[in-house]
Amino acid sequence: MTANERERVRTAIFAGGTETSRRHTTWQSVMNEVLHRIRTERYGVGELIPTEQQLAAELGCARATVNRALTELAARGILIRRRKVGTRVAENIYTAPGPDLDHLMRHHIERAGGVYGYRLLESGWVSPPDAIARALLLDRDETVLESKAMMYSDDLPTCHERRWTRQPVAQQLTQEVLETIGANEWLVGNVNLDRIETVVDATTAGDAGCAEYMGADAASPVLSFLTCAWMGMRPVTYVQHTLTPGRRVPISP
Repeated sequence: MTANERERVRTAIFAGGTETSRRHTTWQSVMNEVLHRIRTERYGVGELIPTEQQLAAELGCARATVNRALTELAARGILIRRRKVGTRVAENIYTAPGPDLDHLMRHHIERAGGVYGYRLLESGWVSPPDAIARALLLDRDETVLESKAMMYSDDLPTCHERRWTRQPVAQQLTQEVLETIGANEWLVGNVNLDRIETVVDATTAGDAGCAEYMGADAASPVLSFLTCAWMGMRPVTYVQHTLTPGRRVPISP
């Protein structure tokens, strides 16, 4: 992807802002409006934003709706809320300097001395589970591109990837891209990610939905790395990387 193409994707994401003259009847729409104002620097980093009462009056919604939106953004580290002080934009909202080799599973496998392999398992447009929709801050009934892939080290299944990607970035993930280099490498190489959220989940291969692809028992314990990547103050992709039982992949720099 050229620099101009990357800028078109970024512009399309930025265009997702809302009009303040329109009534905001859901907490998701209020949340997206606040993110739009942070993105356009109407609310600067470290600055106090209007009170719940002021936002409710301006946006034409209930105070409880605003409270739900601001509480969600505070939980994601975008806002900092203090009683009797107010709500301000966090100082460290941009947590990723940009594309980096350490975000690539290929890099991790090759650094461990393995020969990297990749296979697309399936892909398609879906209505994501509620937890994924919330992580991606999706509007109601918004669909995303779901892709599943397996990554190999020396032809041994090593990491299962299940990813949900929203528009307009998902439009760039063509079937050819998914079948060749995969979503993981394409996104790191072509999208200027500016915020990364990662948690580690101790689960089972069955609950992670990858037992059959790994050749593992559904009850086998596994580690899943759950990552939500942002671009322009908007989550664009959420991915679950699950390591095959018994396989080791170095993840330190």
